[in-house]
Amino acid sequence: MSLYLCIFSAADEELAGLEVGPYSYFGAVRDLIRDHVQDADQRFPLLMTHPDSDGEWTSVDAPLLKEELSAITCELRSHPARVVSDASWYFKAYKQRRPSSLAESFFDVDGEDLFEGLSDLCDVSIENQLPILFQ
Repeated sequence: MSLYLCIFSAADEELAGLEVGPYSYFGAVRDLIRDHVQDADQRFPLLMTHPDSDGEWTSVDAPLLKEELSAITCELRSHPARVVSDASWYFKAYKQRRPSSLAESFFDVDGEDLFEGLSDLCDVSIENQLPILFQ
């Protein structure tokens, strides 16, 4: 099973989506953040403590989530790059992108920067006043 984050309009039209990857991968991302960022669960509750299998981040949450992502990225820049998954899609992205820090070591299934994709979803959520749904 994979985690898919998306935003739908009132007319059920998908405005944006992000295929994060397997739930285990999202868990590994959060585990690495916990390992390298002091008090991550308390400092970044939206990303770190939200259940990954259900629910939403509201449009009110989105600016705060975007701030969390930015702060986490800054802190992880001082740690060396690391392989986070043994999935073929991940390993391909890792080899192509050649991350220079742990902050650059997280990708979505399309090989794009995971935190940038999450930040972009936050922008769509804020702009349209719609939640980011976990599916």
